[in-house]
Amino acid sequence: MANTKTYKSSSRNLVLFLTVRGRVRCIRFSDMGATYKYSLFTTDDAKTQEALENSKKFNKEFFLLKSSEQEKKPTIGEEGPETVAQQPKRKIEASYPKVKRVQEAVAILEEKYGVEPGTLSKKADVLRVANQYNIEFPDLK
Repeated sequence: MANTKTYKSSSRNLVLFLTVRGRVRCIRFSDMGATYKYSLFTTDDAKTQEALENSKKFNKEFFLLKSSEQEKKPTIGEEGPETVAQQPKRKIEASYPKVKRVQEAVAILEEKYGVEPGTLSKKADVLRVANQYNIEFPDLK
């Protein structure tokens, strides 16, 4: 199980440089736009979460907004090709071929499917949530 955590900053432009696995990593909180006066950062990497929570700025400039357990989906190498073939084909309920940008897909998920604003910042997050709702963005870049 992967533990996904979302951190919130009261600043719209928070950037941290933290050491993760012995390397300095730039962690940039996503600005939520002029309407919202905060920024978010979501990760499921345990080492990044540990570095964030051990930072001197934790609970001062940013804090943990939410934490959720998600079942880690095995890769083909872990589950074997026979398991992939046994999985039932899911029915796509909606397709949005005109959507090409992540921001457009996020807007659709928030407006039409009730996804909480500010929780999606990466293409992988958008595709994961789209899969949960049985929708697809075939031309998403």
